[in-house]
Amino acid sequence: MRIGGALFRTATVQEARAIASRHRSGDALEAYLQFAADHLGEEERFTFRPTRYRFADLTR
Repeated sequence: MRIGGALFRTATVQEARAIASRHRSGDALEAYLQFAADHLGEEERFTFRPTRYRFADLTR
Protein backbone atom coordinates (compact mmCIF):
# COMPACT_ATOMS: atom_id res chain seq x y z
CA MET A 1 0.00 0.00 0.00
CA ARG A 2 1.24 3.48 -0.80
CA ILE A 3 -0.08 6.56 0.97
CA GLY A 4 0.60 10.15 -0.03
CA GLY A 5 0.18 13.15 2.23
CA ALA A 6 1.82 15.73 4.46
CA LEU A 7 3.79 15.09 7.65
CA PHE A 8 3.44 17.61 10.48
CA ARG A 9 5.75 17.91 13.49
CA THR A 10 4.46 19.38 16.72
CA ALA A 11 6.11 19.53 20.12
CA THR A 12 4.18 21.28 22.86
CA VAL A 13 4.03 20.60 26.59
CA GLN A 14 0.24 20.20 26.38
CA GLU A 15 0.54 17.51 23.70
CA ALA A 16 3.18 15.63 25.69
CA ARG A 17 0.85 15.68 28.71
CA ALA A 18 -2.11 14.49 26.62
CA ILE A 19 -0.15 11.58 25.15
CA ALA A 20 1.41 10.52 28.47
CA SER A 21 -1.96 10.74 30.26
CA ARG A 22 -3.20 7.85 28.08
CA HIS A 23 -0.89 5.54 30.04
CA ARG A 24 -0.31 7.25 33.40
CA SER A 25 -2.27 9.35 35.86
CA GLY A 26 -1.81 11.29 39.07
CA ASP A 27 1.65 11.26 40.64
CA ALA A 28 2.99 8.80 38.04
CA LEU A 29 2.05 11.21 35.24
CA GLU A 30 3.68 14.18 36.94
CA ALA A 31 6.83 12.16 37.72
CA TYR A 32 7.10 11.00 34.10
CA LEU A 33 6.63 14.53 32.73
CA GLN A 34 9.32 15.85 35.08
CA PHE A 35 11.69 13.02 34.11
CA ALA A 36 11.02 13.63 30.41
CA ALA A 37 11.68 17.36 30.78
CA ASP A 38 14.93 16.73 32.67
CA HIS A 39 16.36 13.82 30.66
CA LEU A 40 14.65 13.27 27.32
CA GLY A 41 14.72 16.72 25.78
CA GLU A 42 12.12 18.07 23.41
CA GLU A 43 9.05 15.89 22.88
CA GLU A 44 8.19 15.20 19.27
CA ARG A 45 4.91 14.11 17.81
CA PHE A 46 4.49 13.33 14.15
CA THR A 47 1.07 13.58 12.55
CA PHE A 48 0.43 12.26 9.08
CA ARG A 49 -2.62 13.40 7.14
CA PRO A 50 -3.08 11.15 4.12
CA THR A 51 -4.50 12.68 0.97
CA ARG A 52 -4.30 9.63 -1.29
CA TYR A 53 -4.32 5.86 -0.87
CA ARG A 54 -3.08 3.31 -3.41
CA PHE A 55 -3.46 -0.35 -2.58
CA ALA A 56 -4.09 -3.74 -4.10
CA ASP A 57 -6.51 -6.44 -2.98
CA LEU A 58 -4.34 -9.58 -2.82
CA THR A 59 -7.03 -11.85 -1.36
CA ARG A 60 -8.25 -13.08 -4.77
